[in-house]
Amino acid sequence: MSEYVVTTIKAREKFAKAHLGLAPLPIITKIAFGDGGHDTLGNPIKPSQDLTLVPGEFMKKDLDNTELFNPTTVRIKGSLNFEESIGTQVSAVGIYDSEGDLVAVKTFSPKNKDGDTRIEIEWDELF
Repeated sequence: MSEYVVTTIKAREKFAKAHLGLAPLPIITKIAFGDGGHDTLGNPIKPSQDLTLVPGEFMKKDLDNTELFNPTTVRIKGSLNFEESIGTQVSAVGIYDSEGDLVAVKTFSPKNKDGDTRIEIEWDELF
């Protein structure tokens, strides 16, 4: 499966300010799902670093879990449960921080969502 992952410019600005001690770095708190991450042939579209919303965003919810997987990796988990967003095609996910800013976006080929499907996202943020 091909996919694209980008860190937004807004997140990079926050990292830079935090490294200088000019501002604290807000924690990540939300995951959002969208249907706008693919073209008409089902191929992932590379997201822009300027995005402020997940492409085609239709649901935003609390993260299921975050953990320091190893000293340089944060593992992020989120899910779209059985009863949520039935009839959609998921092709984009994004992570938001506690200030409501989009931090990172991942796009991929569309996954059909029906009532018998739970979509789980496990995303490793590498530092």
